[in-house]
Amino acid sequence: MSYRDASLVAVLLAALMLGSCSGTGTPAQEGPLPPRVVKLLALQPELLDAADKLVGGDCRQALPLLTVYVGQHEKSALSEYLLARAWICGDEFVKGAHHLARSWNRSDELHEEIRIVAKDAAARLAELYSRGQAGTFSHLRALFLLYQYGSADWHAPAAEQGKKDYAERLAQRGEHDKVVEVGEVMRRVGVSAETTFPFEAAALARLGETERLKALVDGLQKQVPERAGVLLHAAGLEAEAAFRAAEAVELFERCRRLPGPPATLEADLMRVLLKAGRPDDAVAIARMWIAGAPDDRDRALAVADLLMRFDRFDDTLGVLEEGRSRWQDDFRFSRMMIGLSRKLPDKVDASRVLGSYLSAAGTTVETLK
Repeated sequence: MSYRDASLVAVLLAALMLGSCSGTGTPAQEGPLPPRVVKLLALQPELLDAADKLVGGDCRQALPLLTVYVGQHEKSALSEYLLARAWICGDEFVKGAHHLARSWNRSDELHEEIRIVAKDAAARLAELYSRGQAGTFSHLRALFLLYQYGSADWHAPAAEQGKKDYAERLAQRGEHDKVVEVGEVMRRVGVSAETTFPFEAAALARLGETERLKALVDGLQKQVPERAGVLLHAAGLEAEAAFRAAEAVELFERCRRLPGPPATLEADLMRVLLKAGRPDDAVAIARMWIAGAPDDRDRALAVADLLMRFDRFDDTLGVLEEGRSRWQDDFRFSRMMIGLSRKLPDKVDASRVLGSYLSAAGTTVETLK
């Protein structure tokens, strides 16, 4: 390099540090380059022209220069960093995020500068999302990729909703491992674990990651003890939905030991005990649940219905007989027993059940019709 060329490079590098005025563009991508980037440009002066255009916001001219350079030369952290900025400057967020990742992986010398670019880009993308201008799967993926570099001070409500939407779409595609990654990234940037818990728990349950699910529940129970029962119950339902009845039983049983469990917990526990092949335990819970509200006929009917659906016909019969003797005027118990007579013809006489009900109610078959 001649003395004249070296002088021109020095002048251009100084201009890049102060900020160029060679064009207009996206404000987040305009302005001077960080000192460390300028230092690296001194070692790769062939990138100076593209960098000057990029700093001035002239993304359209910078992009082909950088693309050609990357295609013809050995890729470097600097060239990938500049190419990422060029793509992001033109609102091509996914491509920009991919080149940031390549820059990050090539060297650790630009990690702080990459975080700054990612944070600016994520904020802009979140703003576009909040306006309804960036709701495609590609946009949401870019938001997630950019937030991978984040910390707690990055938290923004619009971005939070965007990442939740991304997790939901990933779950619909069956990409549950990526759903878990979204939850981890969201928590790293300051989103509460309670917010990410529903979709993280669902994903871990479907992946069969029982120990990780338990660890997630344990951590959250310490953070928000007043919500532990609700969250354990939700995790149990997710485990059940993922056909992991044994894990669901464990979560529901933990929930039972906490104060103020959800109203449906006992019924849910009975159901998963039956699914887990533990009918005796399910019946024991059923008896306790009915005894806890002896005047609640709907509870007794719910237990009978559940037991019948799982072919526990003798246990069903016991619940119905007790219900008929207590609530003789409630035809629902007699009707279920009549239906049960097809399963237990030697133990249930449908006509006798019907006659007994009519006699107790002081009515006739015609009245029932």
